[in-house]
Amino acid sequence: MRWQYALLSLALLGGLSVPGQRTNPATGSDQQTPTAPVRNPHSTKADKAVPLCPAMFDDGLDKDGVATVREDNVTDPKGEGNVPPQIPDEVRREFLGRQHSWKVGLKLLIGPDGKPQDVCITESAGYGLDAHAAQTVLKYKFDPATKDGKPVPIRVTIFVDFKIVS
Repeated sequence: MRWQYALLSLALLGGLSVPGQRTNPATGSDQQTPTAPVRNPHSTKADKAVPLCPAMFDDGLDKDGVATVREDNVTDPKGEGNVPPQIPDEVRREFLGRQHSWKVGLKLLIGPDGKPQDVCITESAGYGLDAHAAQTVLKYKFDPATKDGKPVPIRVTIFVDFKIVS
């Protein structure tokens, strides 16, 4: 097959990239300056319907009831059997005969029921891929994150890689 379909990498184990939430244990200060995401200039109307994420989320079970992967005794959510999105036909036609790759970064809240919600874009690819990735991950199912054995909502970052190989 000439086209390699979208590959999904769930960065749910260990090193989630959550801008603005990395803190220095000694000082409690951010180690990086959070930056707001920028929409790709090739974004479609559908892409623009998916909100950009704020530069930083100030989550915490004690703050807003949303866990982070860095909180004590919080287990990571697990997604199984989720099918990565395919490259839409119109994008394949536009890049016919050329190799190309895109990465869409999404943040989403996984509820205590394991259902994703509140998706926003951290890294935009445009060409309708932002919207396509967001629609697909909202259909995913997860085993929820837990704290001390009880399900809790958690915000995670997921990267969706799209590749066309000629």
